[in-house]
Amino acid sequence: MNIFAEYSLWFIPLFVLISLSLSFLLYRKDRSFKEAPRWIRSLLFALRAIVVFSLLVLLLGVFVNIFHVRVEKPVVLVLQDNSQSVTVTKDADFYTDEYPAKMDSLLHELSNEYEVFSYSFGESVEDLSGYSFSQKETDIAGALEHVSDRFFTRNVGAVILASDGMYTRGNNPLYAARNLSFDAPVYSLLLGDSVQAKDVVIHAVQANEIVFRNTPFPVKLDLRAFSVKGQRVRVSIFSESKKIFSKEIFVDSDEWYQEEICYISSDELGKQIFRVELEHIEGEISYENNAMDFIVDVLESRQKIAVVYNHVHPDVGAITQALQSNKHYDVQAYHISDFDASTIHTYNCIVFHGLPEQPSSVNALVESAYKKQVPAVYMYNTSMNMNRLPQYGSGLSISAQNNNFDEVSAAVDKQFALFQITDAFSQFLSQAPSLNAPYGSYTMNPEADVCLWQTVGGIQVSRPLLLFYESEGVKRASFLAEGLWRWRLFVMREQQSSELFDVFINNIIRYVSLTETRSLFRVSSKEVFTENQDIMLYAELYDYNFQLVMDEAISLQIRDSIGTEYTYMFTPQSQRYVVNAGSFPPGKYTYKASCTYNNKQHSEKGIILVTQNQKEFISTRAQAGLMREVAQETGGSLFVPQTMSAILDSISRNVQITPVSHSSQKRANILDYWQLLLILVIALSVEWFLRKFYGGV
Repeated sequence: MNIFAEYSLWFIPLFVLISLSLSFLLYRKDRSFKEAPRWIRSLLFALRAIVVFSLLVLLLGVFVNIFHVRVEKPVVLVLQDNSQSVTVTKDADFYTDEYPAKMDSLLHELSNEYEVFSYSFGESVEDLSGYSFSQKETDIAGALEHVSDRFFTRNVGAVILASDGMYTRGNNPLYAARNLSFDAPVYSLLLGDSVQAKDVVIHAVQANEIVFRNTPFPVKLDLRAFSVKGQRVRVSIFSESKKIFSKEIFVDSDEWYQEEICYISSDELGKQIFRVELEHIEGEISYENNAMDFIVDVLESRQKIAVVYNHVHPDVGAITQALQSNKHYDVQAYHISDFDASTIHTYNCIVFHGLPEQPSSVNALVESAYKKQVPAVYMYNTSMNMNRLPQYGSGLSISAQNNNFDEVSAAVDKQFALFQITDAFSQFLSQAPSLNAPYGSYTMNPEADVCLWQTVGGIQVSRPLLLFYESEGVKRASFLAEGLWRWRLFVMREQQSSELFDVFINNIIRYVSLTETRSLFRVSSKEVFTENQDIMLYAELYDYNFQLVMDEAISLQIRDSIGTEYTYMFTPQSQRYVVNAGSFPPGKYTYKASCTYNNKQHSEKGIILVTQNQKEFISTRAQAGLMREVAQETGGSLFVPQTMSAILDSISRNVQITPVSHSSQKRANILDYWQLLLILVIALSVEWFLRKFYGGV
C-alpha cells in the first residue's frame, strides 16, 4: 500500500506541532479538570491533538494506492455425453447404475484442488444435473465450442470429454478441439463399446415426394449389417398394416452394405405413409434401427402435355425429347390435323409450335385452347402470324417486317424470379449457338415477366426472347426464336448429356402448367417431423382483395391415431399466423385449422408424420479413433471408464496446470473511507462526554 498527497507530506511535522500546541494551550490553564485523574487529562489532550492533526492532514488531499493479489485455481471443464447412443451397448446397465457414481466421485475429487464446471450435452449444452442418456442427437463440437466461448478469459487447465465419439449433429469435433480459445489438454473418456456388436440397420430411405396412383415407383434402401455374415435378412415395406413388398437378402460379409431398389405402388390418393422394416435377428444390440417411415403424395395421374405443330421442324423433336425425360409428364407430339380437339380440356399444357399461322383454318385449335383456358406455350417459327399473338393471351404483340429475322443470343433478366435460372445455364447461354428471332417492333404488357432478352452482336436489346404472362388465372409463355435444336445438340456435345437443356424446357412447362388455387385461407407445414422437433404450422388469411388479414382468431386441432385431440391458437407474427405445437411422440397425426371471417367459415386439413429420431442408433460402435485424435491434438490422453480415476493423476502431474495470480491496484482518496470519519466523530464525542462529565465547558 502506498500513500501520497496533492500537497507535500513535509507539512506533517508542522501539523504535529500545531495539533500539540493547540491541545496544550487548551488544557494548560483549564482548571476544570484539576480533580480529574491524571490519565483523563492526558486522554483529553491526546484526543484533541489527534482530531486536530487528522483534520489538518485531510487538507493535504491524501490518496492511498492499495494492491490486491487474487490467486485463481485452474479450471477443469467436464463435458458429459447424455445421448441415447451411450447406452446402446451390452454394458448398458453399467452406464445407468455404476457409471454416474464413478463420475460424481471423480468430480468431487477434482473439486478439492480445482474449480470444476460440469455440463451435459446432446442436442444442446446444459449444466450437468443427471445421467438420463435420453438426448436424441449428439453435438460434440457444439459442446466444445460452448465452453470455448464461455471460458476464453479463464485459467482453463483441462477439459474432460466423456463420450462415445458418435456425433450426429454439428461439425467434426476434431476441428472444434483445434480451435479452442484456451490452451488446455482434452482428456477423452471413451464410453460405449468400441467392438462392433451384431446389428442390422436401415441407414436411409429415399423415394420421390410425388408419385402416381397404380404406377410403380422406386424406393431406394441403404441397408447395413454387422457381424451377421452368412445369415439372411428379410426387408419388407408396409402401407399402413398391409405388406406390399418383401424380399430376403443374403449378408456376405461382417461389415455389409447394400443399396436395394424396391418398386411399390399405391391405389390410394393423397398423402400416404409407408414403413420399411428389417426382420429382427437374434442377438442384435438394438432393434430401434430396424424400421423407418416415409411419406409420399399419390396423385391421380401424370400431367398431359401436347406438342402441336403444322410444319415439321427440328425444334419440335428437341422440345418433345426434353419433356419426355420427365417421368411426371405424359408427352405426345401431334400434327395439327391429328389432334382431337374435343380432348383439349384434358391437357395440362399445350405447346403450339409456329401457331397461330396466317390461314385462320389452322388457328381453331389455338382459339379453342384459349377459350377453354388451357395453359399454352407459343414457340416461334417463320410461319407464325405474329399479329395474332395478342388475342390469345401472350401478353405481347410484334409488328414484324417482311419475315426478316435477326441472329440473336440470350441474356438472363437478373430480376426474373418465377423459377430458378442456374449459373450453369447462364454460362451455357454465353456460349450457345445463335437463334433466329423475328425483326420488328415488340410491345409487351407491363405485367409480363421476361426471363430472357435478345442480344445482337453481344449487345442486349429491348426485345424479349422468353416471357411469361398470366391472364384471368391462366399462364402462357412465348419463346420468340427458332433453332432450339442447336442448343440441345451443343450441350450434348459439350457435356455428353442434354440435362441442362431438358431442365430449362421442363421449368417452362412446369411453371405454365401449375395451377394455383387462390384460397383466402391457407395453411402450410412440413409433412415429416422427428420426435425431438417442434411441430410448426403457418397460416395466411386474405380478404377478397387478397390483402392480408392479421386480426382474426385461428384455431388448430391436432388429432392422433387413437382420437386424442390437442387444441391450439395461431399467433399473428410477421405477415402470417404461427403456432408451435411442441414435439409429439412418433405416429401419424391429422390437423384441422379453422377460422371465421366475414361470417364465412374457412378450414384447411392436412397430415403430419412424426418419426422416431434414429440418428443415435444408426451406428452402435464407439469411435475410439476420433476420441484419441481429439485428445492427442490438444496434448491430452485417452481413458476408459475402468481407468477414469487415473484422469485426476494425469491432471495433477501436468506441470502446465497451475494456479494463476491476478494483481490489481486501486487508488482511493482517504476521504472515501467512512471508517476514518467515524473514528474522528467517536474521538470528538468521547472528548465532549469526558469534558462534560468532569465539569468542563
